[in-house]
Amino acid sequence: MANELQITIRATWDLLTAVVGSLPVGFAEALGRDVAGTKILHNVQVIQVSPAEALFAGDVGFGGYAIFRNNDDTNYVSLRPAADVPDAVRLLPGDVAIFRTAPSTHYAIADTAPVELEYWLLEA
Repeated sequence: MANELQITIRATWDLLTAVVGSLPVGFAEALGRDVAGTKILHNVQVIQVSPAEALFAGDVGFGGYAIFRNNDDTNYVSLRPAADVPDAVRLLPGDVAIFRTAPSTHYAIADTAPVELEYWLLEA
């Protein structure tokens, strides 16, 4: 079967002059992806300030798509591909990110206070 995973991204801007070059004031993109995996994991993990901590992946592991949401109202959380490397992604309070991950353990670290990081892992 084709396109078992459907990803829809939509963004709009509520500004009268929000046009840069030929970009419209909003966009929508729908992606269909083939996946061989059948597992999905949903988890909420409290991320501490230090040290960077490994994200629980269960039986799904990394290497497929991941969706992250910072549930904190005040503090940001950063994602890293390893514990001792610079931040790769910063999620501000309420931010959501979706991307394909590398097939390795991933880490998160909070900014100034522990934050609740919610995430879904979809097996590739």
